[in-house]
Amino acid sequence: MKAALDSGFTLEPEGVIYQEPIEHYINTAHTKYSGALLGDFIYTFIKSSDKKGLRAAKLLRNSQ
Repeated sequence: MKAALDSGFTLEPEGVIYQEPIEHYINTAHTKYSGALLGDFIYTFIKSSDKKGLRAAKLLRNSQ
């Protein structure tokens, strides 16, 4: 996330999507424990060429 923001990309307003887990990978070593996160999050970034998008990325980066 940090590398994308530092490179001038911004996260799309609705750019985070949850993808359900794949059945064959539910019982792998790192996901078989209680509380393990299953599935994936897909992030969609766009290259911001306007000043507003770059300012928003800087604000987000500085708030962390």
